This record gives sequence, C-alpha cells and structure tokens, in this order.
Amino acid sequence: MALRLLVGTKQGLYTFASKDRERWTRAGPYLKEWDVPDVAVSDGTAYAAVDNRKANFGQLVGTVFTAKGHFTAWKKTGLVSLWPHLFTLAAAGRRLYAGFEPVSLGRSTDGGRTWLEVGSLRSVPGTFEWWGPAEGARCFVSSIIVDRKNGKRLWVGSSGGGLWRTEDACRTWQSASWKIREDSGGPGLNKYGDSQLDIHVARGHPRNPDVVYMGNHPHVRASTNGGRSWRIAEAGLPECRGDRKQDSYKAPVIRSLALHPRDGRRAFTVPLTWSRQGVPALKGQLGVGRTSDGGRHWEVIEKGLPTYKDANTFRHCMDADDGNPVGVYFGTREGDLFASGDEGDSWVRVAKGLPPIRSVRVTGTP
Repeated sequence: MALRLLVGTKQGLYTFASKDRERWTRAGPYLKEWDVPDVAVSDGTAYAAVDNRKANFGQLVGTVFTAKGHFTAWKKTGLVSLWPHLFTLAAAGRRLYAGFEPVSLGRSTDGGRTWLEVGSLRSVPGTFEWWGPAEGARCFVSSIIVDRKNGKRLWVGSSGGGLWRTEDACRTWQSASWKIREDSGGPGLNKYGDSQLDIHVARGHPRNPDVVYMGNHPHVRASTNGGRSWRIAEAGLPECRGDRKQDSYKAPVIRSLALHPRDGRRAFTVPLTWSRQGVPALKGQLGVGRTSDGGRHWEVIEKGLPTYKDANTFRHCMDADDGNPVGVYFGTREGDLFASGDEGDSWVRVAKGLPPIRSVRVTGTP
C-alpha cells in the first residue's frame, strides 16, 4: 500500500500519495465544506473529526467520518455530538475516542457505530474550574493518547486542566501533571491540588507508552514513566519572543509533535518563535526542532524551509511514517505542506495554497 498523507484543512480533507516520498499525487478535497481538525488512523481505517459551520444556523456540529482503501469514499459514523465542537480523535483497533469543547470525552468500541460519553472524566473533583463555565471560555480536549498495549490505559490533555490518566478503562482518573506548577504566568494549581496547565499537545510513543512528550503554554516536557514525573526537555529550542516585552515568553512554545516510530528518544516539533499580543505564532525563518536524546538537546533545522511574516501551526499538524529513514511531515495555517524523507535533515514543500491545514496523519508504508 502506497504511503498516504491525510491532510485535514478548514475546507475539507486532501490526500497525498507517494511510492518514493519524492513525487506526490494529490487528491481531493473530500468532505467539502467541513472543517477537519483531526484525523486518526488504525489498521488501515481512517477516521476524520469534522465540524460543519454552516449547519444548524451557523453553529458547530461535530461528527466523525470514516474511510478505507484510497480514502475517497467517506461515510458518517454513529456519533451523536456530545457538544458543539469536536476537536481531536484517537484510535486503537476498533476503540475510538473523541475529544470535545467544552472538555468531554466520547468513546466507541465498535469502530464508530455507537458512541457513549465517558462521564467519569467530568466527575473528577474540581473540573468545573477548568471546564470553562464562563461564556466564551475555550477549555477543550487538546490531546488523547491511547496505550496500544494496554487497552485500559489512556491519557487526556485539556487546554486548561492539565493531563489526566486512567488505568482502569476510564472508571477513575489521576492527574498526570499535578506536580507541575506553571512558572510563566500560568494558573498553577487549583484548590484540589491539580494542575491547570494549558496542554498544547501531548504525544505518546506507540511502542513504549511510558514515553510521553508534552508541550504546555509555555515549556516542553518529557516523561519516561507515563506522566508520573516530568523533566524540562527544551534545551536548544528558541524562546517565543514578542514585539513587546510583556508579550514574550521566557521559554519555548510548541503546538506540534511527531515521534520516531522505533526510538522514543527521537522527536520532532515546530517551535513558535513570535508572540503576537500574547498569542504564539511564527515569524521569520521557519525551522523544525529535532532531538535524539529524549529532549535533553534539540537542534533546529531550516534547510528547505521558507520565512514567514506571520504564520502559525495547529495542534495536530505533524506526523511521521515508519520508513528507514523516517519521513516527517507537517502543515501550516498558511496552507503549506512540508515533507522530509531523511528524518528532518532537509525539507521540501509538497503543496502550497491549501486552506489552513489543521491536521496531518500518515497511513501506509513508504
């Protein structure tokens, strides 16, 4: 099966197929008129999280579509939206998880035919403090990590409640970030002692689920014990600086992560180097951060990448294949799709002029 990139955008989903990672065939858009914030792939089946801004009098209506083969025919699953905004997906076999705004979790055990809400997550004491009860608050599930070896274990990251872990199939939850007190203007701990970190992105290694990388707002951290303890893992990544002193962060900020499929010490990210009125963004030379020692040291690679006046990346916009060497891919808000067939040593622009790219996922083998 040819290597394919499933690229979700604010106006549909595109596929890019290649046999050599040099020449790419583009198809789509599929799911036209839909915003596709995330795509999950498991056992040759793809699942697309979508929002239709034109439905229900302009309100967001989240649902999930699925496709196989060449991913040209997409069918709606049985998801009945728990909340208006569906933000992220995760899949392991026929087990699917969907993350919403406000923070809530949907689960399917039959490949998407039927869904139920995981009510236990919203029963965690103190969740009202990071649920965003105030009008306009945007507290949402930003990341879901599924342990493919242990079906009872799962991590859920939110944009205001930190990272949470279950080891008993979602019956109970423990904070996986409670020891972290944000030191750069973040909310720190709530009165229950739980971290209220803004989790930009969290990724777990597919072969060693105890290896987890996490990008907060700000800082990059890594864990080798499933989130029971963390260390700062950002040396070599640029700080996110603003035009004004009050807009600068004293640490790196990331929204994207891709992990080497065979080596949990290797990871890739796109650091956000500019803060526009406190909102992290890209300005100047685009670079990709790469680590080979678990985040203790990073190098930033710029070969083949452009400069931007004002750009950005979304949280699910980066992924890696399982080739040798590994291929790495990411997209930008400006509609540029980039690829590296040599583990990040050099980059080429596969496509430009797409709608803002929300998600990039790899399926197949090179």
